[in-house]
Amino acid sequence: MLRSLFKKLPHIYYLAGLLILSGLYFVASRLIVNPTVVHLTLDDVIPFVPAFIIPYILWYLYIPLLFILTCLKSTRAFDQMCVSVYSGMLFCIIIFFVFPTAIDFRPEVSGNSVLLRLCGIIFAIDQPFNVFPSLHCFESVCVHLVAFRQTSLSKRTGWRIASAIFASLICASTVFVKQHSVVDVVGGVLLAFVAYFMVCKVFMKDQKAKAKVRAQKDVLHGETDL
Repeated sequence: MLRSLFKKLPHIYYLAGLLILSGLYFVASRLIVNPTVVHLTLDDVIPFVPAFIIPYILWYLYIPLLFILTCLKSTRAFDQMCVSVYSGMLFCIIIFFVFPTAIDFRPEVSGNSVLLRLCGIIFAIDQPFNVFPSLHCFESVCVHLVAFRQTSLSKRTGWRIASAIFASLICASTVFVKQHSVVDVVGGVLLAFVAYFMVCKVFMKDQKAKAKVRAQKDVLHGETDL
């Protein structure tokens, strides 16, 4: 089954880049030294809402799901998604090594509710380091933009709205579960738009160049036939 999937979607191998870069993120988080604390007054105003741990965790499914859906819809859009997300992730990782950051306002989690237990697990796995810009926000917005602007999914209004709402919930979850500062969210979202539009521009130029070459070949073939 997997062999037939890889044969049908050879570009699916590019998903390995997501695993590699995620691994580099955790390496950067473990090697952090003297991080700069990111803490705004607004961060103290925003309450800790354990329920937001649900969209925060579902991010781990949302990202690969949109990668796979995009690959099924358009190879070119999938390539564009890979370049946009991977280049942005690499940029973030460089920042993490050069300018490490941390937050100091995560609450102590205690209680037996499912939501609090989930928060405790995430807090234990995902340490409060290398928070700027937020990869949760960057990746969520970036995959949404590519999937619903560069494929036939753009015609699925319901899906597009649902994805936009979910991406927004993921961004909100990062501050409501105290994993990020507001400035991290802003940085992640801005980076997503920059990466998306820059890669769009590159792919558009490439498409125009290929179209020009094809047009020239058609002209030459036409002259030859004459």
